[in-house]
Amino acid sequence: MADGEIKKILQDLRRNQLDIILRLEAIEDKLGAGAPRAPEPILTCVQCQEEYKESQNAEGYCKYHPSPLQGAGWDYIFRCCNQKSRNFDAAKLIPGCKKGKHCSEHHENYTYAAYTTFMMDTVRKSLQVWLEVDVADFVSPGCKWAEVGLSEDNKVYIACGENRIRYNGIKLFSMEQLKEYTNEGSSVVLKKTSDTGWSIKGSVVVAEGPVVAIEVSVKPASSSQVTAKRAILNLTGTVPALDRIEDMSTSSQKTTTSYTLPEDVTEGPVIDVGEDYSKNRKTDYKTETDEGCTLQLQQKGDTKADSNLRAQDGKWNNLFTATLIVTNSGDGDLAITNVEGYYCTGNDGTGDWVKCDDAWIGVESYRDYRFLDTPNFNIESAKTGTLAVRLNIKIPGTPPSSGPSARRAHKSLPQPLHLKAVFTDQKDRKASIRFEFGNSPLDISTREMRESSWAKGGLYSYCFADNVENSQRSDAAIYFQSNDGILCYRPAIEGVGSNIYYIGSKMGEFAYQAKQAGKEEFEIEDFAKTKEGTELRAYALVDLENEIAYGFKMMIKTPTSLTSTHCLLPQPPDPSTMSLTMSPESVKAGNEITIKWQVARASKGDHIYVYPQYGKKNIDKMYEYNKQALLTGEVTMKAPSTAGVYEVRYYPSSLSSSTTGYYHDVYWLNTKFTVVQS
Repeated sequence: MADGEIKKILQDLRRNQLDIILRLEAIEDKLGAGAPRAPEPILTCVQCQEEYKESQNAEGYCKYHPSPLQGAGWDYIFRCCNQKSRNFDAAKLIPGCKKGKHCSEHHENYTYAAYTTFMMDTVRKSLQVWLEVDVADFVSPGCKWAEVGLSEDNKVYIACGENRIRYNGIKLFSMEQLKEYTNEGSSVVLKKTSDTGWSIKGSVVVAEGPVVAIEVSVKPASSSQVTAKRAILNLTGTVPALDRIEDMSTSSQKTTTSYTLPEDVTEGPVIDVGEDYSKNRKTDYKTETDEGCTLQLQQKGDTKADSNLRAQDGKWNNLFTATLIVTNSGDGDLAITNVEGYYCTGNDGTGDWVKCDDAWIGVESYRDYRFLDTPNFNIESAKTGTLAVRLNIKIPGTPPSSGPSARRAHKSLPQPLHLKAVFTDQKDRKASIRFEFGNSPLDISTREMRESSWAKGGLYSYCFADNVENSQRSDAAIYFQSNDGILCYRPAIEGVGSNIYYIGSKMGEFAYQAKQAGKEEFEIEDFAKTKEGTELRAYALVDLENEIAYGFKMMIKTPTSLTSTHCLLPQPPDPSTMSLTMSPESVKAGNEITIKWQVARASKGDHIYVYPQYGKKNIDKMYEYNKQALLTGEVTMKAPSTAGVYEVRYYPSSLSSSTTGYYHDVYWLNTKFTVVQS
C-alpha cells in the first residue's frame, strides 16, 4: 500500500473519531438540560480580601495595596501610596492604589500586603531553618538574605528578601513536588533582582536516588562574587529531612597583612601641661588695716577661678573668687563703700602690684553669691558675716569655652598668682587681705585617658594634635566597645568627644564609593569635624582592584600643628584559631554539660546559647554571657529536659545587628550534642 493511501485512511479515521465525540457531547447536553447546575463557588481574593466569582473576574477588578498597613507616629499608613489615617479601622478601608485580577491563592505575579504577611508567617513559624545566606550590600541599605527550611505544614520553603525586615519572594514544595524533579540538572524556581545590581536565586538541584538539593545564592551589588549554600535533602521518609549542608560560594576570605601603610605625619609643637600650682596654696594671710579700721578679714577655702563672663569685648576675663569671713571688731556699725583688687607681677609676691580691671563684692543668695557692682555691705558692731570678693584681670585673647580649661588663669599671668583685695569703709579707712591662686595642669586628653573612658574594650589606634594658641588638644580614637566588641571611630575636637561612628560594618560601603570615585584614599565626609581653624578628617584606604577597604587614616590639623595616623583595619577572626567544644556529647536529660570556648576576640556582650538543631529559637533560660570577655573560658549548664539533637552556638555581640542579619544565624562557632531520656 502506498504512503498516500495510508495518510488518507488515517485522516478519515480522525474525522470519524471527531464526529463521534461531537455527537456524544450533544447527547450529554440534552440529557443534562433539565438537571440543576451546581452553583459557582464564591472565592475570597487574597489581595483585596473581597469576595468574587471566577466568571465575573477580569484584569482591573481587584484594587489592592502592595505594602502592608504600618504604624507611623500617630498615623496608620500604606507606604506604597502614603495614604494614612489616625484611626486603624478607617485606615484598613482606604481603597487600594494598584489594580489587578482577583486571585484566591497566594502567588508571585506581583507583591501585595497579604502575600507579604504570608511570607513572613511562613518563615517565622517554620519548624526548622536548615541554611541561611546573609550578605551585606553596601550600595542599597540592609542585608540581602535567603533561607531554606521546613514550614509548619512540613513543606520545604525557600524565602528571600532585600533586607531582614523585607520579604521579596517565597517558594514552597511538598514531598510529592520535590520527587517530581528528574536528574536532568537544576531548575531555577525563585529569582529576585534590582536595578542596583544585586540578585538572589533559589534552585532545585537533582541528585541520584531519593536525594534532592535546594541551593540558594546571593550576589550583592558591591561585588562580583557570589555567596551560595546547598542543602542536601533526603526524601525517603514521610517528611523531607536535611542530610548535610554544602558551601558553594565563589568568595574567599581576604586578609590585609600584605598592605603597606603610608608614613604617619607629626608636625608642630606639643602642649606642655606645665607644673601643678594648685596644691597647698596659702590661705592664712593676716588682715592689713589702716589705723582705726575695725574690719577683720579671714579667707574661707581656696581662691577659685570662675568661668562666668570669661569672654567679653575681645578680652579674656580672668575672674578669681575668694570667700571671706568678715568681722567688725569695733564699737560702732561698719559699712564697706568700695573694694579694689590688685595682682603682683612677680610669682613670689615681691614684684609690682597692678590694679585689677574690676572688683565686686558678693552677698549670699540662694545657693550662690549675688555680686554687686556698687559695694554696699553693712555689719553691726561685734558681728561676723560671710561675703565673697571677685577680682577680674582682662587680657586680650579668647579663653576656652568650657570644661576645666575654662577655670584656669591666662598663661601669661605669674604662677602662683598673688592677689590682694582692698576694702574701704565709710570713714575712708582701708583693710586688705592677700590671696594665692595656682593653675592646675592643663586638662589635656591622653591615650591613657581615652583608653580608660572610651576604649575599655581595647584602644586600636589613637592620634592627637595641639593648638598652642588656645592650649587645646584635639584627638581621635579607634577602639572596640567593651560591651559588644563593635569597632568605633570617635573624634574629639578640642578635647570634646562628639559622635561615635560604628565603622566595622561601613567599610564595605566606603570601598564601593571609593571605587566609583577612583580614589585610593577616600575621604569620609560624614566623619569630618571643624571648629575655628581646627579640622578632624577621616579617610578609608582602599584597594580599588579588589574593592577592599584595608586601612583607616585619621588627620587632625590645628592652627599650629598637623598629625595624620594610619592603621590597618582588623579582619574577621581566623576560624582555625577558634574552637567550641562540649562534654559529654551524649547526655541524659537534665544532667550537666560543660561548654568550653576559645575565640580570637571577645567582649562582655558575647554569649553562648543552646538551640534545637537547625532551630531559630533558643532553649528557654539556656544561655550564658562571656561577662569577663575571656578569650578562653568554660561554663556549665543543665541539658534540656526533652530528648533530641541540640546545638551550642557562640554569638559575638559585634555581629548582632540588622546589617548582618538575623540574630540566630550570626554566630562564630557551633557544636552539637544529643540528649537521651534517662
